[in-house]
Parts: sequence; C-alpha cells; structure tokens
Amino acid sequence: MTPPPAAKPETTRGKGQRRDQWHTLRDAIQRITLDGGLPDCGRLPVPSAGGQVTVRYDRGRARWVRLRTCRKGNLCPVCGNRIRTARGDQLARAAQAWADGGWQMPEELAHLVRAATGGGLAMGTYTLRHYARQSLGDLIALQRAAWRRAFGAGAGSAWRRLRERYGIVGDVRAFEVTHGAAGWHPHFHTLYFLRAPLTEARRAELEQALYERWSRAVVEAGGYTLSRAHGFKLDTPKGGDIEAFARYIAKEITGDQTKTGRSGRRTPWQIAQAWADTGRARDRELWRSYELGIAGVWYLRWSDRLAPFGRLFEDRTDDELAAAAELDDQDEDQEQDDDAPTMEAGEVLGVTLSAWFTVVLQRQGRRLEVVHALERSGLAAARALLESWGLTWGADCWSPLDGSVPEGYGPPDPPAEPEPEQLVFAC
Repeated sequence: MTPPPAAKPETTRGKGQRRDQWHTLRDAIQRITLDGGLPDCGRLPVPSAGGQVTVRYDRGRARWVRLRTCRKGNLCPVCGNRIRTARGDQLARAAQAWADGGWQMPEELAHLVRAATGGGLAMGTYTLRHYARQSLGDLIALQRAAWRRAFGAGAGSAWRRLRERYGIVGDVRAFEVTHGAAGWHPHFHTLYFLRAPLTEARRAELEQALYERWSRAVVEAGGYTLSRAHGFKLDTPKGGDIEAFARYIAKEITGDQTKTGRSGRRTPWQIAQAWADTGRARDRELWRSYELGIAGVWYLRWSDRLAPFGRLFEDRTDDELAAAAELDDQDEDQEQDDDAPTMEAGEVLGVTLSAWFTVVLQRQGRRLEVVHALERSGLAAARALLESWGLTWGADCWSPLDGSVPEGYGPPDPPAEPEPEQLVFAC
C-alpha cells in the first residue's frame, strides 16, 4: 500500500512546525494501523458535538475541537506528544524538588525520608541481548519476567536489603524500544530517588550490584548472558548539576518522540515516518509488529511508594493530558504571536458533520490547511479556502464572528458529568 502524497505545510519552519509533523504522521499511521481506536483520533466527533466540529482560536493558535482522542501514548504521535511532554516536565520538576534541600516535603509524605541537604538521583538503563529472529512480544515478555525476578514481586529480601543499603526510596520506570540490524531492542530507563546523593565510589558499587541482579535474572528468565559493558549502566548528576540532569532525565525517559535511534537503530516514530515518506512495505510491517508487540505495555510507571510524590507535580491522568490543548506543541512559545491575525478567542469556525466527513476528511492534510489559514491570514482566508472546496458559507460552514451561524448550531449544552472523551482537543 503506497500512501497518497502528504500535504506539506506552507513552510518547513516557524509556528506549529512540530504540531504539523505529529498530526501529519498520525494521518499516515491511521492508514496502516491494526489498532481499533487510533483511526478515530482527531476524526470522529465526541457525543456532545451537536452536529458540528469547530475550530478554537486563542493567542494566535488554532485547533479543531469537539473531536475524539485515542489517548494511546505508545501509538499516536499527537496524543503521545501531549502525554510525554507533560510526563517529562513532571519528572524533571519532581527530580529537582527531591534534590533541593530547601524544598519542603508535605507532611503527609514525611515517610519519604531524604537528607537535609537534599536527596540523591540516579538513572539506570537496563538492556537485553537480542537477535533479529526474536519477536518484540517475546523480548518484552522476557524483559518483564527478568524485572520481576530482579526487582519486582519475585526479588525477595536480598533486594530489600540492597535498597536499604543504598537508600533507594522509590523509582520511576520507563519503557523504550528501537529497531536495528539485530532486531528489536527493548530497554528500561529507571530513575532512582535516593535518600542522599551517591559518591562516585558508592555509585560504582550500586551499578555493579544492580548489573549482577539484572544479568542473573535475565538468564534465569530464559535470556542470553549480558555483557558488563552493554547490559546496564547507572548515571548520576555530573558535577552536581541537578538542572542539567533533570533535562537529561526528561529526554531519556519520556522524550522518545524527539529522539533518534543510536548505532543505526530507529525509533518506532522514525519507522512510521519512513513508511509515510516512501511507502516501503518493510516499514509498514515493522510498525505493525511494533503495535502487536507492545499491546498492554505501560510506557511509564511510578513505584507505589513514590507515586503520591509524583502527583504533586502533575495530577492529571494520561487521558486528561491527551485532551490538554496547551500541550499540542512542546517546542512552541505559547505567548501571543504579534504577527497573528486579531480574532476574539473562542470557537471561531464551525463545519457541519456532513461537510466534515464528505469534504474535509476526504483529502489528507485539509484539517491542517484550515488551521494554517486561520493562523496566518485570519477568518477571510479560512472562508475562501472552504468555499474553494465547494462548501457554502452560512450553511456548510460558518463563523460566529460574522453572524453566519445557521439556525440549530452553536455552543452545545454541556453534559452534567462529562467523560474524558467529551472534553478533548484533538487536532
């Protein structure tokens, strides 16, 4: 299956660049996905849409609203960007607060003991030895089994003693996977919150102890023997620079959408983008094997003891984060754009569901074309664009700004107790 030509933004740089990349990539993935919910993301209206979809405008930014989100952080580049952006920021803020002796721990979390001068941080990266013949699903099953043996329910008292010896209060574990010549490469990044910073000697001791537990558990779970050089590493802040380490954490643990694979390996997003660019069957099949392999995988987990601490810095669920409009562009300045058209904030454009399905969605890229017209030239440009597609202003599409809203449309009555999918900003 060769994809149709993707709509190109008017410029490769400037306002909304990253948003455009993620939305265009979602369009491509929706044509090859085996997932049941992803094809609806940004396309189907929410139950409370009122027979219309609309565009909201604020501070120079426009986005389609009243549309569903899939909330699939591992599969959808749009929802994934919003979720991972927020989780990365959450982790960075939590890490900096933990290491700051001047930050006051809430009384209800006083059991999370750290040094008076601030707690310590360390990030471990756990890998597997793998080969191209192994499926991603089998590797993830091995990875999970080894983790349970080394650090989970099957770890036993030896792991409890090790945590106590090195002051490990809790951890945050993230799943990541890349693909290369040796096949799929799943690995864990784990951020440890320690009672006190580690000296270099103590860091080396803990690194060796964690490696020994991990490598032994991998073999016991049926995996191959790990090399000391590549099986595990433990990083701590260099020169005590907590702010730089926090940025490093955010990138490594939750920033895989903006990362590129190392040593010739590709991230799943790079694989999907390669298919969108070339239509190569091999990339399509790799993406589908990725989808099948990660079914049921949590990309990020806070340990039970540490989870209440994490919620101090972001208490929204992944569903709520996927719906958060302010997370649409992690590299964009959300302040007012001085060059943006002057329009009243709110829902500035409406389209009937009939026009939405039969005209706007019938050609890839049209959703972004409308957003670009509003952001760059205002309502008149958006109207001209819609009319060029054969839609009738005041019937198929309209704006409350010029009084062209047809009878029966406009703001819907909000539901008494809205569900997450009824509050989404999807495009």
